[in-house]
Amino acid sequence: MFGYVLRRLLQVIPTILGITLLLFVVVRFSGDPLAIYLGDDDMVVGQVGSDQVEALRARLGLDQPLPLQYVYFLRDALHGDFGRSFIYQNQPALPLVVRRLPATAALGGAALLIGILISLPAGLIAARFRNRFPDTFASFYAVVGEAIPNFWLGIMLILLFSVNLRLLPVSGSGTWRHLILPAFTLGTGMSALLMRLLRGNLIEVMSLDYIRTARAKGLSARSVLFKHGLRNAAISYITVLGLSVPGLLSGSVVTESIFAWPGMGLLFITAINGRDMAVVQAIVVFTAFLAILGNLVVDLVYVVVDPRITYR
Repeated sequence: MFGYVLRRLLQVIPTILGITLLLFVVVRFSGDPLAIYLGDDDMVVGQVGSDQVEALRARLGLDQPLPLQYVYFLRDALHGDFGRSFIYQNQPALPLVVRRLPATAALGGAALLIGILISLPAGLIAARFRNRFPDTFASFYAVVGEAIPNFWLGIMLILLFSVNLRLLPVSGSGTWRHLILPAFTLGTGMSALLMRLLRGNLIEVMSLDYIRTARAKGLSARSVLFKHGLRNAAISYITVLGLSVPGLLSGSVVTESIFAWPGMGLLFITAINGRDMAVVQAIVVFTAFLAILGNLVVDLVYVVVDPRITYR
């Protein structure tokens, strides 16, 4: 197990290198970083002297060849230095992102919990009563839940529960009531996907020979479903659950913007609109690292769910 974890951690290195290289290229193709830093080209030429511009370009290392600039960027990134934000009073970019992480983690965790609490019982019931009303209703929910965009669902929830019924706040944070609408907005699509996956896997597993053998031995339907069926059907469920973590982070961009939730998603939108590339770079690399770490955790959870799985 230790050797497997070590190998997976070593695999993180080329992945992060590839992400940083792609990010560096995209940022450079978006325009002159110095022009982005100072403003538009007219401001650079009109309000800042050419000598000052060149001095600043040299200080930022932008007068070096692109390969050398990437080496400097990678060196600084390894030390957690992605530059300073010019729309947040020249604060370091990474601490800005880290300070927004608890809000995004709270939203993502609540959405994940909603997804599990809906999909797990719904998938079990749909598989248990296949081709009957519970299964039909669950399948309808899966289709609708996956088809509805987050921004539309969020707006509808605001109109219903905030504007018309006046039960929940429209936006902001501070209390658990502020978390309900954005969490349901983000968790609905996930619950639909997970429920459909669990239902299909359970139906497939319940038709296997060892399930028929368990039934022939006189085990109850509940025992067969939970002890024998669910354990084997849960592997792919957990896989998709782990892969949903990056989706939660990316989906939170839209959701946090709708509900003005002060997390990484709202910070990302603000940074893009303000062309604050230091913050954008910090968020992308930080999110990629969290996604890779989440995949490793999922692989380790497999062993807990099914002890027959071993890593060497």
